[in-house]
Amino acid sequence: MKPTVIVCPVEFSAEGRSALEMALALARCFQAELHVVRVESRFRVEAGGADAALRARVEDFVAYANVDGRTVATVVLSGNPVDAVVEYSGSISGELIVVGQNGRRGSPYWSAGQFAKEVAQRTGSPTITVPKDHAPRTGTDAPFKNILCAIDFSPPSTFALSQAIFAAQQNGGRLTLLYVSEHSRDETISRQTLPSSDVGTNVEELKRKLKSLVPGGVLNWPDIEAEIVTGTAHDAILATASEREADLIVLGQPWQMPHRIVMRSTVGAVLRRARCPVLTVPSPRPAADAGSMSATAVTNENDHMAVLACR
Repeated sequence: MKPTVIVCPVEFSAEGRSALEMALALARCFQAELHVVRVESRFRVEAGGADAALRARVEDFVAYANVDGRTVATVVLSGNPVDAVVEYSGSISGELIVVGQNGRRGSPYWSAGQFAKEVAQRTGSPTITVPKDHAPRTGTDAPFKNILCAIDFSPPSTFALSQAIFAAQQNGGRLTLLYVSEHSRDETISRQTLPSSDVGTNVEELKRKLKSLVPGGVLNWPDIEAEIVTGTAHDAILATASEREADLIVLGQPWQMPHRIVMRSTVGAVLRRARCPVLTVPSPRPAADAGSMSATAVTNENDHMAVLACR
């Protein structure tokens, strides 16, 4: 499935501008519907005339970046920023959310990655977090050509892999499958292969295991590589992304324990510090939790969504 509806919550800031430019580029690439959302306090929205003034400001903010005059829906909401975005996205069957790395000044969501992490955890849609001053590719070319997908062999990470494969394959890019060995959480990251002895002998085996996650027909494609590094997961992911000049990091977003405890800290740290966009892909919710989501937000584990494959 390709996204037909993209939601972009914005702040009137450099971070908000970067997120908006990415959302516009993706909407252009996919020929998708784009909704730009601004969340304000209930008092400001309900004050006389404030709604019209705020909407005009959002429209001006969009117009500055919307150089090709693409049709964009602008919306002003009120209340808690995360609640409002998640509820609105569900109401319009949003299939992809694009957010800035930083959130609202003076709010609990100001620290880097916090707002993006909360939205990613609450919504059933893939979420792209865009760092400040990131410039997307121009024109109609695919926005991502060099993709890094972190794999720990858990269901969330292997589910996210399907997104990374389709994105790289359809966009004609390179895909790196990264496995991080944390056999010593306190050791300095080695950019070499795993240490010698018993761990070292497993490097090729781990690479084969990574490649085994890729469907057979795709393995013939020459631009899929496997890499094994050691160190703390989020540090290793960011270091490898920098070394390989990745323009997208793909991570699984778990719903279930115990993966959620371990991967939540990894996802949060990557979102805070990444210098390139990060796609977090939610794994399917358990049936017991699915009732709390709109039916459109529940993803079938066997439905490999190609959310980043341009038309």
